[in-house]
Amino acid sequence: MQIKEFKNQNNIKNIFVDLDETLIHTNLAGKDHPNEVEEVEINIASELGRKDIYPVSLRPGATKLLFALREIGQVYMLTRATKDYAIAMNKVFGLGFPVDRIYDREFVKRFNIKPNIPNGNNYLIDDLSSYDNYEKIKFIEQLGPPKYIQIKAFYGFKEEAITSSMIAEIVEIIKKD
Repeated sequence: MQIKEFKNQNNIKNIFVDLDETLIHTNLAGKDHPNEVEEVEINIASELGRKDIYPVSLRPGATKLLFALREIGQVYMLTRATKDYAIAMNKVFGLGFPVDRIYDREFVKRFNIKPNIPNGNNYLIDDLSSYDNYEKIKFIEQLGPPKYIQIKAFYGFKEEAITSSMIAEIVEIIKKD
């Protein structure tokens, strides 16, 4: 997979994508409420011999969305999850984020620390409302004003897939700038 690098800063599109309930769903309810989409058990424990297992489903269409976004801009993960968790999900599901493009809860909590990202046209794709994402928005505002693209949350059901028409609509919104 290639990531396009834009030389002219006026053309840079920084696209931030949330992880939980946007690209994946972690089933914290347990076996009583299994996800409809196939679950993978992921151990995110970084210490040898320790287990910290999460049953997780990849949202259908998520990798297609990321591929389409990478064709038009610089794509970053922006999550309230821990770094270990985000890296594990990225690796297991082949989301394609280089580690230096994963901004975890420590960055979100300290939203006054400017990330090493060039200023540009900025977008946040998330399942939460903009009202519930104050810290993420403040984080991105350091690079310029963001445009907020809210998509429906993914809770492990097939009908919550990211469809080709959704991808086309999101890409069109971003390309218009």
